Amino acid sequence: MRNPSSILLFCAGCTLLACPSEAQVLQSTSQNGLVWTAREGAETRIHLASGEDIRVELPPGASIRDLEPTTDGWMAAGRLPTGRGSDLLILVDEGDGADLLPVPEGSGARYRGQPVLFLEDGRFVGLAWTEGEGPREFEIWAADWQDGQWGLAQRVSPKGPGSQVAPSGSVLEDGSRLLVWAAFDGEDDEILWSQQRGGRWTPPRRIHLENDVPDLMPAIVSTESGALVVWSWFDGNDYRLKSARWVDGAWLESGAFGGKGSGNVGLIESDDGILLLYQSVKPAEWTVLDLDLSGIPRRVAGVMEESNERPLVVVEDEGETLLRWLQGDRRLEWRDLP
Repeated sequence: MRNPSSILLFCAGCTLLACPSEAQVLQSTSQNGLVWTAREGAETRIHLASGEDIRVELPPGASIRDLEPTTDGWMAAGRLPTGRGSDLLILVDEGDGADLLPVPEGSGARYRGQPVLFLEDGRFVGLAWTEGEGPREFEIWAADWQDGQWGLAQRVSPKGPGSQVAPSGSVLEDGSRLLVWAAFDGEDDEILWSQQRGGRWTPPRRIHLENDVPDLMPAIVSTESGALVVWSWFDGNDYRLKSARWVDGAWLESGAFGGKGSGNVGLIESDDGILLLYQSVKPAEWTVLDLDLSGIPRRVAGVMEESNERPLVVVEDEGETLLRWLQGDRRLEWRDLP
């Protein structure tokens, strides 16, 4: 197994939840998004649900792409530059300090990155990632983590006619895993998916109906009936959003929604549903869509804001929801959907 370079880790004291400045926010999907991370200069700050901040000094050029709470702490996965390309980076903290996990074996390709954590009931069970000799030659790979060891790495999707990027994954209530990503099919980008059952991944297939416009940047979350995927879709003039729900072994695709230039999607599991955060250019707005546990929209709220700085979605103890930027909080005023 390959081992990344050493990493300096140290804890700051307990703090209140504060929005990081001049940093891109990465928020966990589970536990109301209370675990988040942001890069601040040479340090990466990881904020825990308890209010504690962990400051992680990563090697130059390293970054975190996925972050989730676990039963005993938290995990993060990202990219680590190497002398010949890049490799995977996995951090785990089970309550006694952050440590590096060894990374799974792959094909030996020059570039590996874009990792996706798979967690089941707060336990780390596997990882997916991209690897290849160049961005247009990326393949999709995955490996199981069991009893403190990596299983055999599997090629989920072989090299295609172009790029395969932006993987996103989730463990469903039945224990199976779903992985989605954007893949160039020779004409435009499509959203593909694969499911792991019994240790095997199904052949990649398209989520949506065939089209001749780009479909990009998917995000996935599990639901009580299966899963929900949201992505950006080009309508011929502007990017808007589409979604699909995985129900009884089939994808049910929605119509387009969101304002012009919609994207920058984030999904968060709340106490009684799912929160979908996205940004639009016209209107210049950050929108939160509240969905039930099956992924059906029930209310919406928006904040007029031209800043591209991604806010934190904060669910307060009393049930109120707000968006948090450096310049302050904006409380959401919900409007019920028909």
